[in-house]
Parts: sequence; C-alpha cells; structure tokens
Amino acid sequence: MSDGQSYRYDPSAFRQVFERNFTYVAGVHRNSHRYANRPALHDPASGRRWTYAELWADAGSLAVGLTSAGVARGEVVVFSLFNGPEFVLVWLAAMRLGAIAAPINSRLSPGEVAHVLDDSRPRAFIYDAALAGTATDALARARHDPQVVAVAGEHGDATLLSELIDHGRGVPIMDLPAVSTYDETTRLYTSGTTGDAEGRVAERPGRRALRHDVIMHFPAHARDRTLNMTPWFHRGGLYSGGPTRCCTAAPKRSRCASFTRRRCSTGCRSKA
Repeated sequence: MSDGQSYRYDPSAFRQVFERNFTYVAGVHRNSHRYANRPALHDPASGRRWTYAELWADAGSLAVGLTSAGVARGEVVVFSLFNGPEFVLVWLAAMRLGAIAAPINSRLSPGEVAHVLDDSRPRAFIYDAALAGTATDALARARHDPQVVAVAGEHGDATLLSELIDHGRGVPIMDLPAVSTYDETTRLYTSGTTGDAEGRVAERPGRRALRHDVIMHFPAHARDRTLNMTPWFHRGGLYSGGPTRCCTAAPKRSRCASFTRRRCSTGCRSKA
C-alpha cells in the first residue's frame, strides 16, 4: 500500500455470503422468487403440479405444522417415503425450520428402521401409508418414542401429513433459519451391509462446491431440465438432480423408484 502498511485480507464479507447464502434451502428460497411461476414439481400419479412459489409456500406450511407439533431447530425428522411430493415437502420443511432431515430407505426392515430411530432419536417420524406395517412394527421395537408420528395417506389414528400442512396454512411463514453452511441439515444412513447402518452428514461445503462444478462442467443452463430416476434417499439421487429441480420420476402407484414410463408426460422439453 502507498502508506507502507501491508495489506491484510478481511474475509468477513465472503464468509457472510458463503456461510449464509450457500445452503440448499437458501437456493430453493431464491428460486421461489426468481422462478416463482415456473414448474418445480409434477406428480404424474395425481396430476398435481407445483410452481416454485407454491412449493415454497406448502413447505412453509408444513414447517409451521411441524413446529406447532413440537419439532424444533436442531432436532431430527426421520421419514420413510417414496419419490414423490411428500418427500420433497418434508425434506424442505425440515430445513426451513432448521431441523435435520433424515430420509431412510423405504425398503428397510422393521428392525433396521427401529435401529435408525434409536440411533438418531428423532423428534418426528413420518412414513407412507403403504409402509404402515413396517412402521408400526419398528415403533414397537424401538426404545426411542418419537413425539410426532405422521403418515402420508391414512393409517389408523396416526396424524396425517396433510393435517400438519393444513394446520400451517394461513400462519405467517417463518423466516429462513439462521443456519450456517457448515451446520447439519441432512443425515443419510449407510446401507448397513457390513454392520449396523450409520448416520452420515450429507451436507458439507465441499459437496456443495462439487455440485457447482458439475453445473459448470455440463454446462447447465437455467432453463435446462434433469430427469432423476434414482431413489431420493440416496445421496446421489438427493443432490445430483435434486427433487426440487425436476418432476417426480416414479409414478406413486408403482411404489418403485426405478420404475420407468414408456412415454414421459412431464413436459420437461417444453419451455418453462
């Protein structure tokens, strides 16, 4: 410098942007405004479609519903759901309230689900009605008793996921949680082939930077579409394409994330 003093880099401005604005949920929040009227999610089984603004609103309503039921920031939400709107809404809602989303393999046995419940000790456990038998058995086996148990569909006296969403409608949407890019937001479990399944933190700055590298390498344009045919409880399926960037790849009636339609009806090739 001209006055003879050495320059000292101040990283505070970079840290403020990187640590607060590079979380996954912050990116979806930006898209809810930037691409508010563009299609974000399509469920071929029901024909239901969401724009980015609608998806953000419904995820916010579910976040409010979960908070009212007793789920707080930093607590774990375990869910066993198929590729579909419910998966997306629960995952985003958990991140919206600052909780830790833990999607698990929908093919796990009751004993394996019970192990996850005891290991992560979630505040909430959400499952698809088609998995009611497994879920009920797992809850009976587990030592940990989640405070909130909800079902996507109908199963006995269990709280309906739709009720939690409806409970949050009309309530002022909460601001984004003050979480850092280093905080745990998603927890995935290993397959358990060589021992008990273990929870692993899925979100790390390096993995987030890797996704940006992939976008630049392809290169991917803002109007491009990806078709994600992998189970979303996998890290690759959850983050490579992302369930908020394309339609639901598997019709819910198939109950199989690898089911392939002969003719795609999502309109991915049409302009947004």
